[in-house]
Amino acid sequence: MAIEIICIRGAGDKEMGEIEDSLINTDFMAVKRGTYEIDKQWYLIHSLELDVPLRETDEGEALMDDDIVHVSDSVLGLSGKRRIRGISLSGTATDVSCQLTLEKFEEFV
Repeated sequence: MAIEIICIRGAGDKEMGEIEDSLINTDFMAVKRGTYEIDKQWYLIHSLELDVPLRETDEGEALMDDDIVHVSDSVLGLSGKRRIRGISLSGTATDVSCQLTLEKFEEFV
């Protein structure tokens, strides 16, 4: 049984061409492949690396790859949502720094 992948972007008015791949045999794989194709073909990716102090949260949730975070820093001129593409920690027991690799997507016009 073949899985059909339909990739629609923007307001749902722009559809990509058909994707055929006999190795795709689950819905999860189809969604991952469709997401990859949309990101690769339809968006400019702006990458940014930031060092931020690691802070404890009351919610007990850690940052993870593919999380969406809001960045706001008037000194750096940053504002808006970014996707986390990489996280690494460094420092001492009392001073931990978190290095984030963030991505912002911008639609081709």
